[in-house]
Amino acid sequence: MKRILFWAAAAAACLVLIVFGLNLFDAPPAPLSTAPLLPGAGLEPDNGFFILWGFAEPPDNDPAGQAYHGLLLDMFAARARERRSRSPYGQWLTRLNLEYREHWQGARLNFPQAAQEDICVFFAQRRAEIAERRQRFAVLQKRYEQVLGSSRLEDFSPIGFELPKLCANLAAGQARLFAASRLLAALDGEWLPAGADLLAAAAAGFRLISSGRTLAANSLGKDMVELSLRALAALLNRPECPPDLARLVLELLPPRTAGRFGTATVRAFTCLDLSVDLARLKK
Repeated sequence: MKRILFWAAAAAACLVLIVFGLNLFDAPPAPLSTAPLLPGAGLEPDNGFFILWGFAEPPDNDPAGQAYHGLLLDMFAARARERRSRSPYGQWLTRLNLEYREHWQGARLNFPQAAQEDICVFFAQRRAEIAERRQRFAVLQKRYEQVLGSSRLEDFSPIGFELPKLCANLAAGQARLFAASRLLAALDGEWLPAGADLLAAAAAGFRLISSGRTLAANSLGKDMVELSLRALAALLNRPECPPDLARLVLELLPPRTAGRFGTATVRAFTCLDLSVDLARLKK
């Protein structure tokens, strides 16, 4: 009797799965709707976050250009269809992955994590590698420096979207290369210009942390701050470090509370994102 009940239940489960699968294939795609944005979402062209969204674009594409700005706005307005791979955003991500494999493989740079390791010595022994990477990934370094020089840097991620991990990881890799190159420039005598560049990178990271709606943006900001501070600390510990660099750090790096490094904005945005999804399901 138990065996009969078991096979009957299994047959019923298979029937349910078959019907559910057929409904998935036969269901028409959901109509496009506008992705809701929070007030003051920072979608102006001067926002350097547009460059981060297009960081993994091929060398011939300019994520800082007006055309790319319009492309992203169109993708945000045309909210992903039920079949995500067929949406403009899904197609864009697919193309981005293919372009990454063609142009940006090997862009990640090893940055020592052990506290006792002298990163000045580490990168001084790898000058040729750093120079080669700076030349090979010159386009990515330019994009990263454009982000640092942006008059505005604010996470504008709409509800239902997040900074692509591929772009965030590639930008984090260029943050490592930038910090290493500035460290070597300081050791070559450019103490103050290199220190100012590292402080600018830290300031940009703090702006990302404070505005980061998504964990990807928040984490990238923290990487930028940590790399800059570690490079500055290594330089300040050098016996030949000029006093002017210490004064510059004290002037441009004011104390910040622990809350400035938190994820309060991320939690609030995630809750809002979830509430919108739940409301959509109820409909």
